[in-house]
Amino acid sequence: MKIAVVSYNPAWLKPVENVDQCIQIIACAQQQNCQLVIFPEMTLTGFSPQYACLEPSVFQYCLEKFKESALKYNVYVIFGALSRHSSSLDQLPTNDAFVISPKQEIICRYSKLHLFSPADEHFFVKSGSKILTFSIDDMQFAPSICYDLRFSEIYSALASKVDCYINIASWPSKRIDHWYALLKARAIENQAYVIGVNRSGEDGNGLMYDPSSIIYDPLGNSVCLVQSSHFDCLSFGDIDLSFVGEIRSGFDILSNKRHDLYKLFFSAS
Repeated sequence: MKIAVVSYNPAWLKPVENVDQCIQIIACAQQQNCQLVIFPEMTLTGFSPQYACLEPSVFQYCLEKFKESALKYNVYVIFGALSRHSSSLDQLPTNDAFVISPKQEIICRYSKLHLFSPADEHFFVKSGSKILTFSIDDMQFAPSICYDLRFSEIYSALASKVDCYINIASWPSKRIDHWYALLKARAIENQAYVIGVNRSGEDGNGLMYDPSSIIYDPLGNSVCLVQSSHFDCLSFGDIDLSFVGEIRSGFDILSNKRHDLYKLFFSAS
């Protein structure tokens, strides 16, 4: 399966401008026969928990643009946005990853479980309460968002059901070594592909981000990414479901996990 990862630098708090750029990137990815195009956390605005929640009409406009492109170019699309689960403005938004199918359906809407308290995200955003999966053909995926990556429990809990984890992020340069180390660890310990899609450039708060999107295979080796000749932020890589099965059958560590025992330690603490 060919994957497109997009390490782009969104225009700060300008969703309409950003969605137009995303559509152009999707069109380019389709020329390489990609099945899945993945954008980073808060795709339409940049990471701004206090100000990035879109007006309902603007969010709906952007969502429809993504749906139309998924249909037109016959690809799955993952993008991130702050959004509300009801029309009530009193309800805090969630930090979501939306998975759009080529049939224009939202097949997964994952809400970030672990909010980044060092940046006060928990004051402006409601945390999610479910770990979710979705499938493309026979391959099983699990989405996560940025800070979630530091919490291995959610990845371990899904390991027997998931072939590939996806983390969309706004992970700053000053902690980029952690980004690579944690992504690689999640791949090795769960014998699965891990795709990390991070933004790049400088945001409205002056934080810098490296072009650091990457794919690790079930052995923790980085998958070769080929950069697009049209967009510097766009790269392509391949993942192979059969390789997951090959690694797990040849060196099975998942069956040795002791979830029954781990529960006892958690409850005791």
